[in-house]
Amino acid sequence: MAEDNEAKRPAAPYIAFSTLKTFIAPLKQHIVPTRIERSLLSNISGTVQGQLMTALRFLRLIDFEDRPTDNLKALVGDFGKETEWKDTLKIVLENAYPEMFRLPLESISPQEFNDAFKAAYPCEGGTLRKSVTFFINAAREAGVGISPFLTKGAKPSLACRRGSNLSRSNSSR
Repeated sequence: MAEDNEAKRPAAPYIAFSTLKTFIAPLKQHIVPTRIERSLLSNISGTVQGQLMTALRFLRLIDFEDRPTDNLKALVGDFGKETEWKDTLKIVLENAYPEMFRLPLESISPQEFNDAFKAAYPCEGGTLRKSVTFFINAAREAGVGISPFLTKGAKPSLACRRGSNLSRSNSSR
C-alpha cells in the first residue's frame, strides 16, 4: 500500500514559496484543522489552491486523505521562531527531496542541478523553473548551503533591465 502512495506521488511544488508561508501563518494564529481542504484557502486563487494542495502532499504536510501530518503541525508550531522554523523546514525538505540532498548543493552547477532535479521530479519548461525556484527559496530559508551559481541571477532579470534602463536614462540627462 505504501508503494501505491509512492507511485501516486504528486508533482514537486511549483508555487511561490511565500504562498506556503501565507497558508501556514493563519494556522499559527488559530489551530491546525483535522482536514486541509480548499474551503480553508479562500484567500488564495482557485488555480493556486490546487497547486498548494499538491505542494502540501509532496512535502508530506498532508496525507492522501488531506489530513495534516506531524510535519505540518511542527512547521505551524515553529512558524515565527527563526531557529526552530529553519530546523523544521530543513527536515521537511530533506524528507520530501531526498535525491537533492544527496547532491553537493553548495558547489553544484546549474545544469547539473537542473538535470538531477528533472530526473528525480519529472517536469518541463516553466514548471521545472518554478519547481527549482521553490526548492531553492525554501532551502535558503532553511539555512541549507546553496551554490552561488544557482542563486546568481535568480529573478533579477527584470530588475537588471529596469536598472540598466534607469542608468541609460539618467546618463542621457
